[in-house]
Amino acid sequence: LTSAGAPAVAAVAGSPYPIVPSAPVGSGLSNYTIGYVNGALTITKPDLIFTSDSYSKVYGVAFNAFTGDITGIQNGDAITATYASAGSAADAAFGTYPITITESAPAGILANYNIIKNEGTLSVTKRSLTVVANDKTKLYGDTVLLTGIVNGVQAGDNITFTYSSAGTALTAPVGTYSSAITMSDPDSKIGNYNLSLPPATLTVTLRDLI
Repeated sequence: LTSAGAPAVAAVAGSPYPIVPSAPVGSGLSNYTIGYVNGALTITKPDLIFTSDSYSKVYGVAFNAFTGDITGIQNGDAITATYASAGSAADAAFGTYPITITESAPAGILANYNIIKNEGTLSVTKRSLTVVANDKTKLYGDTVLLTGIVNGVQAGDNITFTYSSAGTALTAPVGTYSSAITMSDPDSKIGNYNLSLPPATLTVTLRDLI
């Protein structure tokens, strides 16, 4: 029996292929009237599985080093895949993003497969943001400018901080006062950060009275 047009690389699109019986071999064939009935060879689609690996990155860092696996390629078919995610940009907000898979192959090849995609995820984690109000000391009756240090704000994020204390008043009695930190975040970016505000103090000391 032979199946015309159906070598190992025959396409699913051409299925079913006829199976043609011919050239019988055996003793006593002259005693028979031989008839032939064609059969059919049906080619089904194998599974072609694309899987993208999952990753995690910190907010503010760009990421494009995606990888993945392809299983089920038949007959050395030139099938490849690329991976992408909206979370790859440096300014992608805190959260979890799918890693999409785009398959590529010569024309007509992918039609021979049952394509399955297992998309991974790219998780954007929060960046540490530390705001430290500087400890200050002033004499009773003096003025003082409160300052601080901000570590971790990413370029382009319009987050600023101001510092205040009851001890800055000219009439504030001698003593130790806590410093308060006020944040301005007009673009609502703080959700991308783990914010730390260590305490600070303003100390008002005695003034010499001569």
